[in-house]
Amino acid sequence: MRNREQYVKTGMSRTEGMSRTEGMSRRESLRTCATLAVGLYVAPSVVMLAESGCGALSFSVSQPIPEQKIMGNILAGVLGAFLPSPFALQINLDQETKARGTGPADSAGLTGLSFQLTNIPNPPRSTDNFDFVDRIELFVESTKSGTTLTKQKVADLLSVPKGATKLTLTCYPEVDLVPYIKEGSRISSAAVGRLPANDTTFDGLVTILIRV
Repeated sequence: MRNREQYVKTGMSRTEGMSRTEGMSRRESLRTCATLAVGLYVAPSVVMLAESGCGALSFSVSQPIPEQKIMGNILAGVLGAFLPSPFALQINLDQETKARGTGPADSAGLTGLSFQLTNIPNPPRSTDNFDFVDRIELFVESTKSGTTLTKQKVADLLSVPKGATKLTLTCYPEVDLVPYIKEGSRISSAAVGRLPANDTTFDGLVTILIRV
């Protein structure tokens, strides 16, 4: 009787009251399920961010490539090497990591290498470009006597674009340069092409990603 009186006072029938109570329960259940679903959706993102945050640190350093000079030859002899003067990688790994407050270098890879012509006259001549070379390959090797490190290719340009005065090579960053730098390293080259008609000079820039 008391329950019946309550329904009468509120102007609701017993059926309406029960329906409203069931509706509220259903809404609460849906809200709980939605909260759980959001939790399940967000959780993987948080895990991925945490994992990415724990990844290895890395930073890049650059080194200018000393100017190179290929002597001109009106007979257009065979071009044996693209770099007449192989150059050393002069990256001081200890100095670079200490300057950034990180641990020692775990590995390092070549991520950028470019060349550009220098001393181009004004106006430029029709031969002031890299058309004399068709293919370029660059290698890293140790300068230490009796080393067990093998010579490895670190960059190439298999098809040199015509009329170019600047070249960007494809790099192979998976080749670890740390052991070569520690022993003393040299970047040498091989090329396919013909000697230019005029003396040609160029310099460049090399970029190395250091992982700690």
